[in-house]
Amino acid sequence: MTDDIQSTRLGDLLGPQTTARLTQTVADAAGKTEGLAQCGPLLHGAVEQAVTLALDMDVLAFLADAWSTAKAIHDLKAQDPTKPDAVSIVKLGKHSITRELKPVVHVQLGAETRVPLNIAMALIGTFQGIELSVGAGGILAVGSGTCDLSVDFRLSGESLGNPTTLKTWKLPGEHRFTPPIAVP
Repeated sequence: MTDDIQSTRLGDLLGPQTTARLTQTVADAAGKTEGLAQCGPLLHGAVEQAVTLALDMDVLAFLADAWSTAKAIHDLKAQDPTKPDAVSIVKLGKHSITRELKPVVHVQLGAETRVPLNIAMALIGTFQGIELSVGAGGILAVGSGTCDLSVDFRLSGESLGNPTTLKTWKLPGEHRFTPPIAVP
């Protein structure tokens, strides 16, 4: 199913039921970590807070940061420095981007003991037929095309199941990045 883009926030894309299921899966897996089995609600609260914070992000901006390293973008940046206000369109074919986020989760046990959890979230976007607007400020916008989006959560390097496919997005005519994605 292809949806028009409504929100680019990861938490909105997952929705409350998937977020609650994900939080429970991470908390259950973390509960098997040495020293945390007895934490119950404390552990669930810490995991819920970390997951909520990790999901409060603009998916397109997070993935788009990888476009800043594309050769086509750097070649364009190297062209004609006398036209700093010029905006160019770069068309990219089918490609995938995987970015990883590692939220910091510590569970407080008593007054002094803090147990860290090694949680990681990989966001995978497979794009097809997109256009990037590039100017002196960097990548200004993305438009047209589609994006198949999935997410994979891991605890201590172990996947907590198969990657969750979120949806296929039909990208709008233009999604602006504020601020633009810098091109090094």
